[in-house]
Amino acid sequence: MKVTCNGRPLALRRLAPFLDGRRSVYAFDVPARTRGRVTVTVRRGHTTATEHMKLLWEDRGNQPACR
Repeated sequence: MKVTCNGRPLALRRLAPFLDGRRSVYAFDVPARTRGRVTVTVRRGHTTATEHMKLLWEDRGNQPACR
């Protein structure tokens, strides 16, 4: 699994097991109030999927951005 912001990898950390250990939950940090979206690549069974996740901060134009 990897998460990137503008092509740069972000550090991931695994959190406590979820659903009796059947699911892994991860967290990542972005600079404070970063806007835009990050690219997440995950393994699902035997395939790899890439998705884009919108960050929750409002787009005000003067904050760091992931595109």
